[in-house]
Amino acid sequence: MELAHDELGRVAAAGVSVVCMDNSIYPTQLKQIYDPRLVLYVRGNVYTITQPGVAIVGTRHPTPYGLGMAERLACDLAVRRAGLFSRPGSQRRRCRPSRRHQRQRENGGGGYYLSQENTRLAEQMLALGGALIFEFPMNTFAAPQSFPIRDRIISGISIVVLVVEVAE
Repeated sequence: MELAHDELGRVAAAGVSVVCMDNSIYPTQLKQIYDPRLVLYVRGNVYTITQPGVAIVGTRHPTPYGLGMAERLACDLAVRRAGLFSRPGSQRRRCRPSRRHQRQRENGGGGYYLSQENTRLAEQMLALGGALIFEFPMNTFAAPQSFPIRDRIISGISIVVLVVEVAE
């Protein structure tokens, strides 16, 4: 109980909402994945997780063509007010999601799934009504082994997953 109280204190201090699986705003489609999380942490517009969205994923080493297509698709989706869900990960991988979300932001797009690493981009998305959605307790280090787990949430919360470019 002491650990739970400490966690709730960190959550409150960070302005984060805790959404439990039995809450009406917990994404219905996310309940359908293997081993759904009992709790989601949401910083920003908590209702973002109830909106339909598109996951855009791809390689860690995109070609110029892949970068261009990701940006073009994100722009087209943003004009239609579709939400984008993605995971800016390592430094190399940040360039593509950052451009994608920047383009969507310029065109008034909807909600977002972002991890906590890209602080400047995250603050921009929050200011525009987006959200950071994460499933690990506050102050958890973004370890590479957690990426597949987070990708599972991205695909589970999205109505479609768009793969822009992957290695053979």
